[in-house]
Amino acid sequence: QRTGGLSMLTGPAPIRGRKVAILAAEGVNGEHIQAIQQALRQEGASGVIVAPHLGTLTAGQHHFEIARTLATSSSVLFDGVFIPGGAASIATLVKTGDARQFIDEAYKHGKVIAALVEGIRLVDATEVGQLLGIANQPSAALAGQGVIIGDGTEVAAVVAQCINTLRQHRVWGRSHQQMISA
Repeated sequence: QRTGGLSMLTGPAPIRGRKVAILAAEGVNGEHIQAIQQALRQEGASGVIVAPHLGTLTAGQHHFEIARTLATSSSVLFDGVFIPGGAASIATLVKTGDARQFIDEAYKHGKVIAALVEGIRLVDATEVGQLLGIANQPSAALAGQGVIIGDGTEVAAVVAQCINTLRQHRVWGRSHQQMISA
């Protein structure tokens, strides 16, 4: 039981009730979405798909309901951002200014950002990606900034690290945070 102080500042906490935005478009990797949604559910949290349009995303045999659109949603409504792989999905999102701004805004507000495989390209296309030099940074250095990336062989590890970072509520003291225009 906690007493005194803001709960945001008192260290690791359960993530029950937290929401993570899953940025996706047609061509997304459904296995990545399933992995994060299942892990979040086990912790009492949820993964909400945010896409360029409402409806359903089909990824192989998987069908996912889109809960919100990029045009009508904001990262301030979520506790973190997860970007699954999928070349076609990322090609669409990279060309979508709202998707790039979503990530920049999440970074500015100290929220965890996790990306798998092609999803790393979307983070790299943002102001955050350029300031941090995503393409040239080792994953351990980025993880210290609350930006977790993986090449696809480590999906479970990226998901676990995302959840552990969510337990901190926010990532304090990020470099370049005040330079982000979001």
